[in-house]
Amino acid sequence: MSTSQQLFEITKKKLSIRFDRELAEMLGITKSALSQKQKRGDFPFLEIRQLLQSKGLDVSWLKSHEEGMQKELYQDGPEARLRDKDQIIQIQQDYINDLKKTIERMEEEDKKKWIPTKVPELINHPHNWVNL
Repeated sequence: MSTSQQLFEITKKKLSIRFDRELAEMLGITKSALSQKQKRGDFPFLEIRQLLQSKGLDVSWLKSHEEGMQKELYQDGPEARLRDKDQIIQIQQDYINDLKKTIERMEEEDKKKWIPTKVPELINHPHNWVNL
């Protein structure tokens, strides 16, 4: 379990709630938004601190965890963040290239389709009339 997931669990225990849905409602966000934050490891320190303070609960434990997570971020250094950004850019470029290929393929398929421009002339030609 990641640090942010542990913090979400501790927060729920402090607030005497069991479900993420309840925590999301208290934070004023949707359950899916909370799930996204959990998946990214993004813990909303400010919002949780305000929520705990509004309920009259101790927030000192939160500060120590926040400082610990900040130290982890800075230990990686700027090189790691640049690698992450480069990786994101590469993924986006690959996606764009895939979209371009898909568009080209679809354009080729459209060109291959036979679109009759002389259909009315062919239908109205006397050789195509059926004798009844």
